[in-house]
Amino acid sequence: MSSIRTWLIIANIFGVISATFGIVVLIYIAQLFLRQGLSSSDLAMLTENIKPEYIPVLFSVMAFLACGNLYYCCYIINFVRKSDDDTLINNRWILAVFSLSVGGLFTPFVLAQMPNVEVKSSSDPKFTISKAYGVNALLAPIVGVSFYFIFLKGTGLSMGMSQTNQIVWIVFAVIGFWGILNCALFAGPNAKNVWDKKGAGYKFMNLIAVINLVYATIILIIQIILSILTIISIIADLFNPKNKGIFGFFDALLAPLKIAMQLFIIYTIVKTIKGLWSKGNSFQYGVYTNLSEKQKNYEMNR
Repeated sequence: MSSIRTWLIIANIFGVISATFGIVVLIYIAQLFLRQGLSSSDLAMLTENIKPEYIPVLFSVMAFLACGNLYYCCYIINFVRKSDDDTLINNRWILAVFSLSVGGLFTPFVLAQMPNVEVKSSSDPKFTISKAYGVNALLAPIVGVSFYFIFLKGTGLSMGMSQTNQIVWIVFAVIGFWGILNCALFAGPNAKNVWDKKGAGYKFMNLIAVINLVYATIILIIQIILSILTIISIIADLFNPKNKGIFGFFDALLAPLKIAMQLFIIYTIVKTIKGLWSKGNSFQYGVYTNLSEKQKNYEMNR
């Protein structure tokens, strides 16, 4: 378990560094925009394939996602550091939800290496996920709106109530409101007591928690669809007439490993969704062995 802990921490430290680097780059670009401004020719070059008003939207979404990635990586690191082995094993799929929500791959892979036993979450999944989602939904929109405002000013675009601006403000406002609501319900000092007592306040908390699980499930299903499309693309490339010679050979050699990786992602997501909706918070997480077999075959044939 010590090696698994180490790899989990290393993977998420790398995620923290990547997200921080992304935010720093965005800040650097933003200050360039603010200091130098953009001429009409500069704006035309940047918006060759997109409308000018979408530039601030693009950067704000990038900042929003980077903030979410940073928060979830920090959450996982803190959880791994503070929990004992039993707690980590029993709550691993909750960590998988957070990692998969931001497109993480290595953390679910490491979690799948844990003992293949039936696990029962020692933390109530709906409560824990809602609390974490709430904090992220509160912080990320603030970062996203800030960068949207900065890039609006830097590009010299109107800050009035254009259709694009209205959509951005409404989306971030809804996410922010959801974050405030979840934090008020699940992050308060007495929130866990209210949840455990299952009194009058619990019914409303449970409704919000179920909505959070539905949201998490939708995100995970989208990632399954993306993995399926990736597999189709890998297979299509094998029959591409342009893909010949030495590069075609290596693509054919790597194709089983790439497909196995996508199947692993699908397998992990399916297990995670099963864990999200399991009764009594108990289910068999499982270990996907096909990926390691494909890796061994690739090493032998290389």
